[in-house]
Amino acid sequence: MRRLTDALRIAFLSLVVTACGASDRTQSASGGTRQAPAAAQAGNPCERKLVGEADVAGIMTSPVVKMEALDGDPQSCVFSTALQSHITVMVRPGLGNVTVSAWEKGQMNVPATPMAGVGDRAVWQDMLNEVIATKNNVLCDISVMGPPGTAAPDAQTRLGKLCNTIFARQ
Repeated sequence: MRRLTDALRIAFLSLVVTACGASDRTQSASGGTRQAPAAAQAGNPCERKLVGEADVAGIMTSPVVKMEALDGDPQSCVFSTALQSHITVMVRPGLGNVTVSAWEKGQMNVPATPMAGVGDRAVWQDMLNEVIATKNNVLCDISVMGPPGTAAPDAQTRLGKLCNTIFARQ
């Protein structure tokens, strides 16, 4: 089930990027446009020490028992519990602005609400227990998946703070 939901999330992000133009464009001094740089670093957020088990402690109602890379996605990692719930952390340079903009404009099939104090801009998607944030065009997308009651009551606040921590460690 987790692999299916994570695969759907990856496919969804690919559609967002395709629909919104793949990356942001910036105005050059000569008046033309150029691609904004997307500096992808090797390793997923866990391997790069942007996030660890201590950072996600308390976000789910059960303790984390395993941390691993997400198959097929070198920019994501997963923290799992013994009760089949998990937190997926995605950090994608060059995709933050376009992704958050798509959510803000209502281009997704589910509604999202703005979140203050997270990165440059952020939204919260309540049904998915997911924060989608951008800072300097780096996407931080963190979701809690599992049976009802998996996420702690203050998961929204904690996930927003976790994105800010990840942005600070970049």
